[in-house]
Amino acid sequence: MYFYYMVSAMGPQYQKYLWWKKYLTTIQLLQFTLVFIHSAQLLWTDCGYPKFIGALLLLHSTIFFVLFSNFYYQTYKKTEEKKKSIKTD
Repeated sequence: MYFYYMVSAMGPQYQKYLWWKKYLTTIQLLQFTLVFIHSAQLLWTDCGYPKFIGALLLLHSTIFFVLFSNFYYQTYKKTEEKKKSIKTD
């Protein structure tokens, strides 16, 4: 992710090298899902880790999943829908 930010900050001439932005967002959504599942284990397993911190991790991963899902929809799905509507008109 930081490599993506570095390349995007290098200027418009490097934008053509960022074709993998959509895949990075997808991987991040998977990451938040896995963090949620891992944190949810604390609800039924007592491993000595504070349940309060586990609940905060559940909240954290849920918020980030919702935010990144919204970004994914706004950036990729909405533009796909616009392209399809332009082609059918």
